[in-house]
Amino acid sequence: MKTKLLTVFTIILTVLNIYSQPNTSDYVSGLVEPNGIIAIGTDLYVHGFEDIYIIDTTNPTPVANSIHTSETNFFITDIVINGTTLYMAQENYIIPTDTWLGSRIVSLDLNNIAAPVEVIFSNPMEYISGLTTDGNTLYFSAETLINPPNFEPFFTHIDKLDITQVNPVPVNIVPNISNNGVVGDMILHNNNLLISVRDDQKVYGVDTTINNPSINTVVDGLSFNRGIFENGNELYIADGSRMRKIELDNPSASLIDVAYNTTYEDMNNGMPFYANFRDIALIGNRMYMPLQNQGMIVSAIDITLSIDEFDTLQFSLYPNPAKNQFTIQLDASVQLEQVIVYNILGQEVLTSKNIVVNTSNLVSGSYFVKVSTSKGKTTKKLIIE
Repeated sequence: MKTKLLTVFTIILTVLNIYSQPNTSDYVSGLVEPNGIIAIGTDLYVHGFEDIYIIDTTNPTPVANSIHTSETNFFITDIVINGTTLYMAQENYIIPTDTWLGSRIVSLDLNNIAAPVEVIFSNPMEYISGLTTDGNTLYFSAETLINPPNFEPFFTHIDKLDITQVNPVPVNIVPNISNNGVVGDMILHNNNLLISVRDDQKVYGVDTTINNPSINTVVDGLSFNRGIFENGNELYIADGSRMRKIELDNPSASLIDVAYNTTYEDMNNGMPFYANFRDIALIGNRMYMPLQNQGMIVSAIDITLSIDEFDTLQFSLYPNPAKNQFTIQLDASVQLEQVIVYNILGQEVLTSKNIVVNTSNLVSGSYFVKVSTSKGKTTKKLIIE
């Protein structure tokens, strides 16, 4: 439910057939219209249109607990967490009188969730659809009406706020990212702001370090893209009933399907179609995705994070378990390009281009080592003692 859409709602009708990648399984149910999801450590934060839930993934019988309910007439459109503060974009819409009053950005102290939210910014003429942060900077996407009070046409722009200021004034970054295109999600990859625009069926990139940046197409060939998630150098994209990913910073990379929903269906004019993923979060190699109309979170293992992409006989890692270092041994015909070490949460903790990798700064535990070579890539599990 986007209560007062500033664009015509379209539905992708996915052909009902069977795919080779993993189908999702039920994880948690009982949520009300879950739409977005964030992973912080081993916790999942999920937002519906009125509630924010938290799910402890270490619980063998996980449940979704509501930690916040929006004020009357305010509906959540996106959330982002910066430290112990949760920022949410909210649409102000009075349903009984069909009155639309714009949007606002508010903050919630996660250490004091009973306290009222603090209004950071509001605009009675804009619909704020996407949020992300970088340090003290909060980026947001907003749809501005061209001929108010008509809700169409509109243009979508990207602004930023200094969240250390009281009543911060937005600074425009991109005047027009899309005409009549709704931003489904935004994240930062290095200094590149990645923006998923479902109506354009693309993910755009904007360099935040320069003034008047150009808009570059990072990913195209999508169908109904919404939420996106960065894991190291890979971008996960919720694209209709498919979960897809692509390697960033590699011009020759192509989209890979990593999971499907072939269980739950929605209807459009009497025609069934597989329900669309709304967003994606990753903890370790397990993906978590909300299905809005089903009121649930489903999950699947990304098997591409644990299978070899080139002949494993050409690669070994020793010692394993390791203490202060480990060594990559490759066939003489294979050239090492990069080594990336991830913790079990999927977070990048170490990079190297050396055969011998120093791990003295890593705490004891389990890790995944992704090795990129001239012949391809592979990922192996590593134990640090």
